[in-house]
Amino acid sequence: MEYALELRRTTSGSQIKGFSSSPQSLFHEERGHYMGISQENKGISSQFEIFLSVVLAEEVQGDSVLSLRDDVVEVVQDNMVGEVEDDNFNDLDYNLEEGDEDYHDVVTERRHMKVKGRPKKNIDSRMISVGPSTTGILIPQVNQNAESDYDDSDELLEGGTDSEDKVEYKEYDAENDNPILEVGMKFASFEQFKEVCMNWGIKHMRQIHFATNDKRRCICKCKQSGCPFHVFASPISKFDPTIQIKTLNINHTGPIVSDNFHLTHQWIARKYFNIFRIDPTWSVKGIIAIVQKDLGYTIEYMKAWRAKRQALKWVYGDEGAQYEKLLRYRADLLNTNPGSNVEIWRDESKFKGFYVCLAPLKEAFKSGCRPLISLDGCWLKGTYGGNLLAAVAIDPNDCIFPVAYAVIADAESKETWSWFLTNLGYDLEITNSHHIAFMSDRQKGLIGAVKDLFPEAEHRNCVRHMYQNFRQKHKGKALKDLVWNAARASNEVRFRICMERLEQEDREARKWFDHSERPFQTWTRALFKTHSRCDMLLNNLCESFNRYILDARDKAIITLLEMIKNKLMKRLCKKKEWINKYQGLICPKIEKKLNQIRLEAALFRPNFSGGPKVSVEGPGGPFIVDMQKASCTCRRWDLTGLPCPHALVSIHGNGDRVEDYVNVYYKVETFKNVYSHFINPTNPEDYWPEVMNGGEVLPPKIVRKKRGKKPKLRRKEAEELQKQKQAEAQRQSESRSAKRGEELAPKKKSKKGTIYIKCSICNKDGHNARGHYKYVNIVVPETRQPFETQDLVSETADCVRGDRYAQDETDDCVRGDRCAQDESVDCVRGARRAQDESANYVRGDQCAQDESAHAGL
Repeated sequence: MEYALELRRTTSGSQIKGFSSSPQSLFHEERGHYMGISQENKGISSQFEIFLSVVLAEEVQGDSVLSLRDDVVEVVQDNMVGEVEDDNFNDLDYNLEEGDEDYHDVVTERRHMKVKGRPKKNIDSRMISVGPSTTGILIPQVNQNAESDYDDSDELLEGGTDSEDKVEYKEYDAENDNPILEVGMKFASFEQFKEVCMNWGIKHMRQIHFATNDKRRCICKCKQSGCPFHVFASPISKFDPTIQIKTLNINHTGPIVSDNFHLTHQWIARKYFNIFRIDPTWSVKGIIAIVQKDLGYTIEYMKAWRAKRQALKWVYGDEGAQYEKLLRYRADLLNTNPGSNVEIWRDESKFKGFYVCLAPLKEAFKSGCRPLISLDGCWLKGTYGGNLLAAVAIDPNDCIFPVAYAVIADAESKETWSWFLTNLGYDLEITNSHHIAFMSDRQKGLIGAVKDLFPEAEHRNCVRHMYQNFRQKHKGKALKDLVWNAARASNEVRFRICMERLEQEDREARKWFDHSERPFQTWTRALFKTHSRCDMLLNNLCESFNRYILDARDKAIITLLEMIKNKLMKRLCKKKEWINKYQGLICPKIEKKLNQIRLEAALFRPNFSGGPKVSVEGPGGPFIVDMQKASCTCRRWDLTGLPCPHALVSIHGNGDRVEDYVNVYYKVETFKNVYSHFINPTNPEDYWPEVMNGGEVLPPKIVRKKRGKKPKLRRKEAEELQKQKQAEAQRQSESRSAKRGEELAPKKKSKKGTIYIKCSICNKDGHNARGHYKYVNIVVPETRQPFETQDLVSETADCVRGDRYAQDETDDCVRGDRCAQDESVDCVRGARRAQDESANYVRGDQCAQDESAHAGL
């Protein structure tokens, strides 16, 4: 300390070598510029100027500079204690934290230059001052063409502005896909340097390796022995950890490789990450093709598949880490969509379930959807498995309308369904379950949960799933038709007739339906309640929803929830835009149903009584229609809210409009009310709020899965597979027939439609006698008819068969007549032969007489 003070006193009144004047005189020459500076601050600045001048002096060497720095800094700090800071002297040029003017950089640079043995350079007029006028603080001339101050601070300068005295080294640009290795190139770390070397080797199809790799240096060489390729990199100095190439030889004598072990699936995923982000469905074959095109390597299928899996993991996030973010995601979801219900089910911080019912969805359901909810669950294909439970309603256009969904860690059970239905009942305000109906596939625990929570609600079962269980013991098309006819029967009379026919066909099959788990009111229309205005027999609503979210079922939990929410958000918006362009009072799908009902109504004739009730005659009738109560004895109008054929013919007979008798659930205005709501998007993850005192959410147990590609499609039943095979076989047969017909057909202009053809057997147009029997034996496939018109169809079919039998008998008679005619013709021909023979005899007699006459002569 004494040495530092003495040095300060001895240097305060003398000139330092290399300067024309002392720091004090230089400072006081500009005192007019700092008129507001106090005397105390002037003394402190003088001490600071003396210190920097001493540091830059050529006589000070090595460690003495550092010791002098510490001593003088301590003295300056002691003198500055208690001083009041003056704003007029707060100049950034005197701030010790600035990069370009930091004394530490100056000292380090000069020490580094002297350690390397570089020749000393005198500080002359090429050195300029920084700050107001000349203050004695000397730095090298900066590059005026630099883009920013940061570039200037990173350059290696040698104390002058002339090009021959100035050495500049490039920095590696991470955005440059084709860097050129040079001596002196700088890198942020050894990892970045090794990555650049690996990329260089992959691009030039050379196999390199890192012979030496530690904290002090890294040497990159060619794998082929004897190859002169050599790259040496190490930190610039002890005080600067920047990595710099010190030695470089890029000449290669090794062979070109076709398989580089640095070309890993992580490298491929990193290189083409932006493509995966834009198109997550990019095929594996496309990855192989683009690697072949860009790099010249032919990679294996599994390597491309792993690259895609890794890239998608980066795109959608790590599955396990997303469970820790569920609390923040829930908070943001509630903030962006106020009024929503989002619940997390945990068991001692272990994740068990995540329930979501967005406010726009539940409000839309209350504003116009029919009170029928389809319940179902589907398996998730991620690392942690689980199930997705869903509650799906039906909108005014007979399309799906999801209301709520939940992700659970365990399989479906009464506990999980009870938790889901409890939240659903709270959101939909189901206090009285008389007005609600549920449709399900008889999942485990679901029936018991519905019965406990909603004891008065109607619970329907999917007929297709019930029949799949039925056909395991009772097979055959006859039994299948009888079961489905019983399910489609709209009133009890028809249902009772179908069950009697089933008992006559197979008594054991009839007894199968007497089980307590299969009550009639859960699967036949004849016993359905009419308040839901829906006669669905299948659970297709949830099946369609599961198919709708198929691409999200193998993603991490937050990614899965976000994809479902975004799909629903876009769906609401598109439906709203679509219905605003539609012109009509009834929804489009309902209009198609009404058109089909009009075709069926042509078979019926109304008999008006002058009152609200009308008697309708026709196939399966008569039927009584109550126009005032919107009811019919067939119960189709009661079940659906759409006029049945008997009601439609009565409406037309009264001259009324059909739209006035359609239930309000099917009106366009109701559709607009439902889709007038909208879902707000959530914020990015960085903007999610922090949750205090919320605990933690730990991921569930990892599900053990088979290796290979994850299956997405559901497992189809045997009947579905059989139908699929039959359809495929028929398609292939038609394709082969068409191809064979094209090959065998004569290449000439078709005469179809230009020649009048009439059959000589039946005297009908469209075919000739050669194709008559082929024409009359064509079997027209029977189409599914309404249950009420089956008798009429049967009678019509019998009549057609009778006509065919009569026609066949007529044909036989015609054939008999033709045979008789042929026999008569043969008789005529025989008589003619006899006449010819007799004529020959006569001619023979005449010849004999002539011969005898000649002999007499």
